[in-house]
Parts: sequence; C-alpha cells; structure tokens
Amino acid sequence: MRADRYGRFGLAFLVMYGALVVVPWSSLVLRISTVAGWMVVVALALTAAVVALTAPPADRARAAAGSLILIVGSLLVAGVVAHNVYDGSWDGRTYHSDAIIALEDGWNPYEDPQPAGFGYGNTVRSFPKASWLAAAGIYDLTGSIETGKAVDVLPLGGSFLLALALLTRLGLERRVAWAGAALAAANPVWIVQSLSNYVDGQSAALTLAALAAGLWIVLVERTRVASGSLALSLLLLINLKFSGIYYAGLILLALTVVLLGQRRGDDFRRFFVTQGVVIVLAVGVIGFNPYVQNLLDFDHPLHPVAGTDRIDFFTPNSPVNLRGTSQLSQLAYGVFGKPNNDVEEPAALTFPFNPSNLTSATPYSGSDTRIAGLGPWFSGALLVSIGLWFWLFGRERGRSHTQVLVVGALGAFLLLSWALHAEGWWARYTPQLWLVPVAVAGVAATRSDRLSRGLGGGLAAILALNLLFVGAVHLRARILHTRDVAAIYATFENEPILVSLPRFQAATRVQLDQAGLSMEEFPTPADLPCMAPLQLPAQAGFYCPAGWLAGGEDDGGG
Repeated sequence: MRADRYGRFGLAFLVMYGALVVVPWSSLVLRISTVAGWMVVVALALTAAVVALTAPPADRARAAAGSLILIVGSLLVAGVVAHNVYDGSWDGRTYHSDAIIALEDGWNPYEDPQPAGFGYGNTVRSFPKASWLAAAGIYDLTGSIETGKAVDVLPLGGSFLLALALLTRLGLERRVAWAGAALAAANPVWIVQSLSNYVDGQSAALTLAALAAGLWIVLVERTRVASGSLALSLLLLINLKFSGIYYAGLILLALTVVLLGQRRGDDFRRFFVTQGVVIVLAVGVIGFNPYVQNLLDFDHPLHPVAGTDRIDFFTPNSPVNLRGTSQLSQLAYGVFGKPNNDVEEPAALTFPFNPSNLTSATPYSGSDTRIAGLGPWFSGALLVSIGLWFWLFGRERGRSHTQVLVVGALGAFLLLSWALHAEGWWARYTPQLWLVPVAVAGVAATRSDRLSRGLGGGLAAILALNLLFVGAVHLRARILHTRDVAAIYATFENEPILVSLPRFQAATRVQLDQAGLSMEEFPTPADLPCMAPLQLPAQAGFYCPAGWLAGGEDDGGG
C-alpha cells in the first residue's frame, strides 16, 4: 500500500536524524572518536538497515535503496542551498554556532561539560545537544559550517511523509492528502529558520511527526513503523529543546487517555512499555547531558531556564508593553497583533486580514518573529477555522460527524498546548498552533457537499498565501544578507581583513576562514587602525575597508 511506503520513508528520515545524533553520542561517551564526517556514512547505513527490517521480505532491498536515494538527495539539495546562504540570525550565530564549531573542533561534552574559549560556553554546556551533534557531523564531512543547516530537512521530510501516510491510510484523495501533508509540514516557523541554526522549526516538524504517528496508532492500528516513528520523534524532541519534554509529555498523556478509552488493553501495555523506555533513554541516557548533568551541577534538570539559578531569557526579549502582563494578554497580542519583531516597539492589536499587515514585511526577515509569528493572515485563518468547524459540527451526521469530532479533539489539544505554554505568545515556542486551521481545512475539503469543500479549499488557499508571503520575505532577506557579506569579502582578496568582533566571534571567524580570508582581530572598534571602521552586516562586528591604508587614512587609531 502507498500509505505503508510513505510511512517507511517518513521513518527513514527520522532514523537518519536519530543516527546522526546517536552515532556521535556513542562515540563521545565511549571515547572512540570526536564528532567526524564518517559518522554520516554510518548513519546512512543504519538507516538503510532499519528501513529494510520494517519492509516486507520481498521489498527490503527496494525500500532501503529508495530511502537512501530520498535522504541523500534531500541532504544534497539542502546542503547546497545552506552552503550558499549565510546564517544571519542572532541565536544561530551565538550559542548554536559555538556548540557546532566546538564539537567539530574536538570538544567532548561528556569529558568537559563546557567548551573552552567560546563566549556562550555556559549556554552550550546546559542546553540539549541533538541538533548540534547532527550539524557538526555534516560540517566535518563537507568542511562548511553552513551545510550543517541541511539537517533541518530530515525532520521536515519525516513529518511530511508520516502525515501523508496517515491521510492516505484514512482514505483521502491523493491530491488532498498531498496538499494537506505539505501544508501541515510547511510550518512558517520552519520556513524562517531553515536557513539558520535555530531549532524551533525542527521542533515544529518533530511535533507533527509525533502527532501523525500517534494518530496512526489510535485511528488505524499499532504498527512497527508508527510506534518507531513516535518513539524517535519524542526522543529527538526531548534532546532538541527543553520544551520537548513539555510536548512529549502532553502527546503521551493524550495518547494514553485515548487508548484507555478505546479499551485496547494489549496495545496500551505495549505502548506504555515502549514509550516508557524511550523517555528513560531520552532523558537519562542520551539526554544525560544536559538533564542529569544539570541536576548534578545546578540542582535542576532544566537549568538555566528553571531552578534557583534561573536566567530570564524571555522578559528582555518581549515587546515592552507585554512585560509583566497576563498570559492571556500576551497570547492575544502574539496571535492577533500587528507583525512586529522589535522589542522596544509596543505590540499593537490589529483586526484579522488587515491589508496593512502585508506592508509589515520586515518582521519576517528574521528567524524569530515575535508578534504574528505564524504570518500576517494566520489570525484570520484561525478564526475562520474555528467558525468553520462549529458549522460542520452542527450540520454533519453519522461517520462524517465523527470525523469532524476527531478534528475538533485534535484542535482542542493543540489550542490547549498553546495556551498552557508559559511563552505561548511567541510563535517559535508554540509552532503547533499552525496545525489548527490546517486540520479544519482538511476535514472541510473532504466533505461530500460542494460548499464545504469550497470553504475548506478557500481556507487552505489563505494559509498557502500566508506561507508564500512569509517565505518570500524571509528568502529575500537571506539572499540580500548573503550578497552584502560576499561583496565585502570579495574586496579583501589581496589583503587581510582587520576586524573587531563584539559578538558572534566564533561564527564570524569560521566564516572568514572558509571565505579564504586572512584576518587580524582587534579587541574593540576603537582599536582598529582605520579612522572610520565600517560595520559588518547583521551586527557581526566592525572592519577596516579594503585599501584603507593606501587611501591615505591615518593609521594612529580610530
């Protein structure tokens, strides 16, 4: 069946990501090797083996070969794009880059918890490390730190294919299943973070993968592919971000309640044992650093975002008028506010589908849009989807009514997970909210009457246009940033570049080295010998322009 094939391929993408984490983790723990490029090849071999084991005997070779072609092809395309587009994000060039560079350079967090010589070493020490391990392996294989961003394609591919498998198995028409899976996977948070080292987009994809696998178990049947996909999604979520524990816990709790309600005793026991083992492995073994290590060193597994030594990352990153306000107020502004990413500019509410929101393109040029982070039209799409669901609930009967109820239960779960999150107002921390209108559009588009199908299609079109707007704005910004940086570097072909790097030190040094430039670094901009230092794009630092000395500037200091 096509659905089973899609599911195996989706599992393959997750296995590949998991292997890119577990192989270097094992090597570091056993002191076999530091993170190295050969681990990517081992991960591919393990992926092929797992896919072969889950396929029917007669189809094992073709399934393994097909999965490798898909994964290698996806990584190659993503790697080429990532290599040619510089990461211009803040977090991506601070602790994320520090960790990836340190791992590729030989740091073993299981011998020395904190890498020496990195400005963000404290953060690197205490945060989950899954994405860093995977990106560092790709970086070592290719010699380009930018190619490490290609790892984003693995959770994306897994979530898309698992969603496609579920929708196909539930009997949706092929075009509706493909469109629905694509719309669900193309989360705006993933879109704006895929060309950076941020991991919230990966979190969105892994949450979708876990939901698709879990729904397969409760709506269709418990299979090895579904159980394995759920297990891997949760293991990776927990070791990607601290919030992964929150989402893994909610998903497992919801699935437990449903399985108990269905009175599926054997399935529930197997599910409980399997996922219990996964949680122990995710937190206590693979996640020993940071979770257990943080508990031992700082008396709290979620240090530094919780505990007595908690660092408040969120208040200074909130718009000024949302600091100290109620969570309900923050949630309202986060979804129904005018697009904004300036913390010094007060957040402002706006009405849904306000045409002026489309003129607020700048917030989507970054990777962590604070207000209206799911797009300028998402608030309207969310309200339309809620109204459409109640309309369907009141008019559908029989099996169709049951299907609407299932989507309503899923939507309620997603809304609850958004509302309960302490920082739910910020889309990067609650990207799953995107799935609410997507699910309602899908169920409406599969009803028997033309009106429902038209309304579902219209809602899907709104979401697609919203995605295109966000994606186009962000891609343009990344291309322009890369062009500006490359143009500056091109002027230093025959002389060293003199720089002062108050931030992004490790990321910028590696970037300059990989651009083939020699560099001389000065402590502060005032120490640069040219009179009028220029600023590198995206606040990366300051530099003396090429030929400054030949141009007759005083070299006595700036």
